Amino acid sequence: MQLPIHIGLHRSRLLARVSIFIAGLALCFLYFFLRSTAAFAVFSALTLALLAGVFGQSRMPVRALSLKRDGLIEVCLAGETDYCPASVLDGALIHPWLTVFRVEIQSMPRRVYSVVLLTDSLSAENFRQLRVFLRWNTLNLSEAGEV
Repeated sequence: MQLPIHIGLHRSRLLARVSIFIAGLALCFLYFFLRSTAAFAVFSALTLALLAGVFGQSRMPVRALSLKRDGLIEVCLAGETDYCPASVLDGALIHPWLTVFRVEIQSMPRRVYSVVLLTDSLSAENFRQLRVFLRWNTLNLSEAGEV
């Protein structure tokens, strides 16, 4: 793997489709099993509000990543052009189809961003490289006793 690697991120269409499907299932369930019109209206409004919240929060706060040779990571936030040094926090979930991790911007302490990536959020090769980088970085930190 040739470092540094610059990875551009975008919103996952798969996550949007799954969210719409689950909301549709919930509305069908409510329609067929709730006999009260008032209860149906209330629970339907709650389901649609949750769906709107999912889409409101689904914008990517991190626009791009830069993986460095020394194990550090830099992030480019949405609306900015410069990369900021960041650190990956504990508790990353790394799977072949889903990767979730949190980054903390070093110049802005206590500013933490969650990054949720599905296979369609970036190219397949970049997704593989990111997963390898995160696993390798986690292994090196645990061997050094920092985790």
